[in-house]
Amino acid sequence: MENNTIKQLEIILKKQTKFFDREEFLRDIRTLTSNLEHELVDFPKTYSFKEIIDKNLNNILNPFLNNSNFIPTGFNNLDKFIGGFSFGELVVLGARPGMGKTQLLVNLCLNICQNVGTAFISLDLSEQSLLKRFISCITHIPQQNLNPNTLKENEIASIKLITSKIAKQNIIIQTSPIFRLDLFINSCRKLCNEKNIRVFIIDYLQLINVGNRWQNRDAELSVVMHKLKKLAIELNVIFILSSQLSRNVENRGGDLMPKLSDLSESGSIEQDADKVLFIYRPEYYRLLSDEYGNPAELLAKIIIAKNRSGKIGNISLKRDEQFTYFTDWDKIPDSFVIPENRHGDIR
Repeated sequence: MENNTIKQLEIILKKQTKFFDREEFLRDIRTLTSNLEHELVDFPKTYSFKEIIDKNLNNILNPFLNNSNFIPTGFNNLDKFIGGFSFGELVVLGARPGMGKTQLLVNLCLNICQNVGTAFISLDLSEQSLLKRFISCITHIPQQNLNPNTLKENEIASIKLITSKIAKQNIIIQTSPIFRLDLFINSCRKLCNEKNIRVFIIDYLQLINVGNRWQNRDAELSVVMHKLKKLAIELNVIFILSSQLSRNVENRGGDLMPKLSDLSESGSIEQDADKVLFIYRPEYYRLLSDEYGNPAELLAKIIIAKNRSGKIGNISLKRDEQFTYFTDWDKIPDSFVIPENRHGDIR
């Protein structure tokens, strides 16, 4: 490349030996620098439309085949509605305290790890507390009963048997009380390359910091979301982040169902997330039925508030009485809604 550049420069200079034409000289130099730029810069790859069809059509028509770009959530109702999670996506799961978002994330982790390597990163729970949630979800034994004084011998045997099986799954657990974005990004790269982790579940978003003192928390979260979205595309992985909702939910009145505007520092989260899901339990607010008159006992609505790749609306899950796991609830039909600001949810 260097020899070729020198030759081109020699040709340009020879043309100017007899008389100097400024415009022609500048035009030749621009052409040379443009050619050099194309040789040095790694431009995005281009594909013919046929190549794109051959590469992606099968995944669109059969989203859950092996080597697909989609990963099922493990909840049939949710998978039918959103088509699972897609590599390169940034997914946000929001809820008010007490709705069960950590337990749902644990449930999702145990479902997803059946297909791909999954990392569960908790920023506010100890390893032991998090392990109890996993054991509770697997065995359906309430967390408060997971101690030697209350466990029966058959329950202890069951815990040992089931946990020995799940230990063989590709699940990575990380817990940290202090979390910086740059450390997280480096950790993700390492886990992706060395442990083949493809899905990262983070509990929860508002505890991630950039590492500097920011006066504007919304601006800081904007940096976090933007870099995580960029990293998801670069590594071709999925990020699922839980997020706190503001108190505006309780202050609004009515059925108290969460909206995109209820996300804490909502602007950056709403903009960069590919999917935004909310957990809503009417019985938490002592409501006997949901907005359609269905019984609210044990009901957990998953509200798909934003979905770049499809429709929005809500599906119904059922939690067990001890609040250890979630399952599909086929008695209550899914609902498909188009809010007035639907055009603002897709980009």
